[in-house]
Amino acid sequence: MNIEEINGSSLSQLKFYNEHKDLAYMTVKKYLKDDFDIDDVVQSGFMKIFDRPKNIDITKNLRGYLYVIFKNCSLDFIKKKKYTVEYVDSVTGDVVEGVEYKQEMLSDIEAEMNKLSPMFHLVFKCYHIENMAHKDISEKLGICVGTSKSNLHRATKIIQNKIKTKIYE
Repeated sequence: MNIEEINGSSLSQLKFYNEHKDLAYMTVKKYLKDDFDIDDVVQSGFMKIFDRPKNIDITKNLRGYLYVIFKNCSLDFIKKKKYTVEYVDSVTGDVVEGVEYKQEMLSDIEAEMNKLSPMFHLVFKCYHIENMAHKDISEKLGICVGTSKSNLHRATKIIQNKIKTKIYE
């Protein structure tokens, strides 16, 4: 297929889509599970291709080029969705999209961290805030490495369970 054909005609774009949609869907399904999200990412990937057809060099590795396009579109989608959430406004009943909750979540984590037992709090703070290794934490606090790992795991689970109910209700 000629590059100019992809740019000029919707019929040739449809032909190009039909030839390469399986690769697109297989690539995106590696990163996303929701069928609607997969469809959106595949569509945005093909839109990128059709907007800049001169980037396609058919003599080189077309499948590799398409794989990279759809992989990058998937990763971009994940990055955009990472800190957004949909919720239903309790007053109006409308779905509100794109609410940033990262800062609120961080303050909730800090509040829950302060409620932990002193040892859990110290281990959690040393590991996540001060970026210390378990070996360093064990030396600083006079505990075993396994105890440090266990305390971190338990503290993390406690905080996750508390935060999960606050954010997703």
